[in-house]
Amino acid sequence: MDRSERLTTAEQDAGQTLVRRLAAVYPLKSAFWFRYADEDRWHLNVTLESMTRNEFNDVFARVRQIINEIENALLDPYDMTFLEPDNLLVQRAMELSDDILITSSHWQLPMNQGASVEAVLVYPKRDLMSNKPIVSEAN
Repeated sequence: MDRSERLTTAEQDAGQTLVRRLAAVYPLKSAFWFRYADEDRWHLNVTLESMTRNEFNDVFARVRQIINEIENALLDPYDMTFLEPDNLLVQRAMELSDDILITSSHWQLPMNQGASVEAVLVYPKRDLMSNKPIVSEAN
């Protein structure tokens, strides 16, 4: 899916819905959108508290199911990443996350093999909690 430099509100909302629904099934550590400096597309990362290689197929199947249930989701599960909790990008995103509102930040974060992350939008911790009801998706 081609994306511009800006992440649209519809993509942000679809990602938020996906994150909330996924949190109802799996314990999440963080969720955020990021864009590499040398790419024009955004990636949605979801980090679970823990996930074995064997569990990945189940998680990915659930993600695809949720995306299919979201009307006009504008999400591609193959543009998603599932980084480990100890990943530097995940750690930095968790520093930005709060319980009040979606945090948007731009930074240059060196990654493996010389790639750097240029833009990040972090979902707040409240979206990662399974005990919170899902907010209506009506626009």
